[in-house]
Amino acid sequence: MFLIQNMKSKELPKIYDPKKVEDKIYKIWEDSGFFNPDNLSDRKETYANILPPPNANGELHIGHASGYVTMDLLGRYNRMLGKKTLLLPGKDHAGIQTQVVYEKKIKKERGISRYDLGRDKFYQEVYDFCIDRSQYMRNQEKKLGLSADWSREKFTLNPDIVNTVLETFVKMYHEVDAEGNRMIYKGKRIINWCPRCASALADVEVEHAETQGKL
Repeated sequence: MFLIQNMKSKELPKIYDPKKVEDKIYKIWEDSGFFNPDNLSDRKETYANILPPPNANGELHIGHASGYVTMDLLGRYNRMLGKKTLLLPGKDHAGIQTQVVYEKKIKKERGISRYDLGRDKFYQEVYDFCIDRSQYMRNQEKKLGLSADWSREKFTLNPDIVNTVLETFVKMYHEVDAEGNRMIYKGKRIINWCPRCASALADVEVEHAETQGKL
């Protein structure tokens, strides 16, 4: 009905122009409030899916789009089943990866390093960079038609998220099993250390390669 009302002729155009149609349709979806489960209080059953947050240091790629299609399909399917459905969107600061991306950016564009900016200014610039990229990626997600509740969108450096992480860490630190072992403890372990970044790296961030050398 929407398409027919907004065309001078009831005949479909020979060439589909998404710019003339999709933004208007998505606005109708958003304005309806249907993506927010709080507006569906009469429904008893619930369905929730926390969407894996993409790294807020670039733009979406085909892998993100592929995953979103599946998760959005499940969300829309459960809404059709009459459930209060929440697709929770978010963005991840990505830690050391975003730091490296931004260091390359300021080196190329301004010819400076993080040491020229100092700790506090560098942190603030990286934070602002993440917020800017988050807004850009949110628009991309909307272009994909993602039926997420944007009023609940999270960023992994939001104060409430940071506080929850700290509270969980402290709780796990004080948690003791039947044998008296803590869930989190300080011990000795070989770690991955990057001399350039002057930082420890997680195992998942390290690529292993065999080389010839001397012991």
